[in-house]
Amino acid sequence: MESDEEWMEDIDVPPALRAKIQALKVCRNRCLAHGSKDTALDVSTPVLNMFTTLLDYGGSFNAEAVDECVSGLRFCLKIS
Repeated sequence: MESDEEWMEDIDVPPALRAKIQALKVCRNRCLAHGSKDTALDVSTPVLNMFTTLLDYGGSFNAEAVDECVSGLRFCLKIS
Protein backbone atom coordinates (compact mmCIF):
# COMPACT_ATOMS: atom_id res chain seq x y z
CA MET A 1 0.00 0.00 0.00
CA GLU A 2 1.33 3.42 -0.89
CA SER A 3 1.91 5.84 1.95
CA ASP A 4 0.59 8.92 0.10
CA GLU A 5 -2.94 7.53 -0.27
CA GLU A 6 -5.80 9.13 1.65
CA TRP A 7 -9.13 7.98 3.08
CA MET A 8 -12.30 8.83 1.23
CA GLU A 9 -15.39 9.91 3.09
CA ASP A 10 -18.43 7.62 2.71
CA ILE A 11 -20.47 10.42 1.13
CA ASP A 12 -17.89 10.75 -1.68
CA VAL A 13 -17.88 7.07 -2.67
CA PRO A 14 -19.47 6.59 -6.12
CA PRO A 15 -22.72 4.57 -6.08
CA ALA A 16 -21.27 1.71 -8.18
CA LEU A 17 -18.33 1.33 -5.81
CA ARG A 18 -20.62 1.55 -2.79
CA ALA A 19 -22.72 -1.30 -4.23
CA LYS A 20 -19.61 -3.39 -4.83
CA ILE A 21 -18.45 -2.87 -1.24
CA GLN A 22 -21.88 -3.84 0.09
CA ALA A 23 -21.85 -7.02 -2.01
CA LEU A 24 -18.43 -7.94 -0.62
CA LYS A 25 -19.72 -7.36 2.90
CA VAL A 26 -22.67 -9.68 2.23
CA CYS A 27 -20.27 -12.41 1.08
CA ARG A 28 -18.08 -11.87 4.14
CA ASN A 29 -21.05 -11.99 6.51
CA ARG A 30 -22.33 -15.18 4.90
CA CYS A 31 -18.95 -16.79 5.54
CA LEU A 32 -19.02 -15.61 9.16
CA ALA A 33 -22.54 -16.97 9.63
CA HIS A 34 -21.37 -20.43 8.54
CA GLY A 35 -18.11 -20.25 10.48
CA SER A 36 -19.06 -22.79 13.13
CA LYS A 37 -20.92 -25.18 10.80
CA ASP A 38 -19.64 -28.21 8.95
CA THR A 39 -20.20 -26.34 5.67
CA ALA A 40 -17.87 -23.45 6.57
CA LEU A 41 -15.11 -24.51 4.18
CA ASP A 42 -17.54 -25.14 1.33
CA VAL A 43 -19.10 -21.70 1.79
CA SER A 44 -15.92 -19.70 2.35
CA THR A 45 -13.60 -21.18 -0.29
CA PRO A 46 -15.29 -19.59 -3.34
CA VAL A 47 -15.64 -16.28 -1.50
CA LEU A 48 -11.97 -16.20 -0.55
CA ASN A 49 -11.01 -17.10 -4.13
CA MET A 50 -13.17 -14.21 -5.37
CA PHE A 51 -11.61 -11.78 -2.87
CA THR A 52 -8.12 -12.88 -3.93
CA THR A 53 -8.99 -12.37 -7.59
CA LEU A 54 -10.34 -8.89 -6.90
CA LEU A 55 -7.16 -7.97 -5.03
CA ASP A 56 -4.91 -9.43 -7.73
CA TYR A 57 -6.65 -7.53 -10.53
CA GLY A 58 -7.29 -4.21 -8.80
CA GLY A 59 -11.04 -4.67 -8.34
CA SER A 60 -11.72 -6.59 -11.56
CA PHE A 61 -12.37 -10.29 -12.05
CA ASN A 62 -9.67 -10.73 -14.70
CA ALA A 63 -6.54 -8.96 -15.89
CA GLU A 64 -8.10 -7.64 -19.11
CA ALA A 65 -11.21 -6.13 -17.52
CA VAL A 66 -11.26 -2.57 -16.31
CA ASP A 67 -13.51 -1.92 -13.32
CA GLU A 68 -15.02 1.50 -13.97
CA CYS A 69 -16.00 2.08 -10.34
CA VAL A 70 -12.40 1.77 -9.09
CA SER A 71 -10.44 2.70 -12.20
CA GLY A 72 -8.24 5.72 -11.65
CA LEU A 73 -9.10 6.16 -8.00
CA ARG A 74 -6.06 6.80 -5.84
CA PHE A 75 -7.26 6.38 -2.28
CA CYS A 76 -7.92 3.82 0.39
CA LEU A 77 -11.44 3.10 1.55
CA LYS A 78 -12.29 2.81 5.20
CA ILE A 79 -14.53 -0.26 5.06
CA SER A 80 -16.36 -0.71 8.30
